[in-house]
Amino acid sequence: MALKAAEAPLVSAFVAHAVFPKDTWRRFCRRPPPLPSPSPSHPPHPPAVDTTGGGNSAGTSLPQEQAASASSGYGDWAIFERFWVTNSIPGTTSRLPKDDAFVVLDIMPKIAADLC
Repeated sequence: MALKAAEAPLVSAFVAHAVFPKDTWRRFCRRPPPLPSPSPSHPPHPPAVDTTGGGNSAGTSLPQEQAASASSGYGDWAIFERFWVTNSIPGTTSRLPKDDAFVVLDIMPKIAADLC
């Protein structure tokens, strides 16, 4: 957010492994992602944001106005033009929205070539 505050025209990020506890990837979405269909064995997660302003799932606190706007569990960290991740955790990357900031890089061909 400091880069945006300093008027950076674009900010992007890369992480090798898409580890987003409690579906926190939703917080990086620029628009509401589709909600998963609940199933009897996997009920939907509650929003990943503590709207009381005391803290969120990442252990950091949000100002009161940010917490209120984040009550839906998405968008309060939506600062990235592109957010590149690898598909090393396909259970997560298969749920990322295709038309938002996320770009999933396929590393399986590289892994297969390295094993041969």
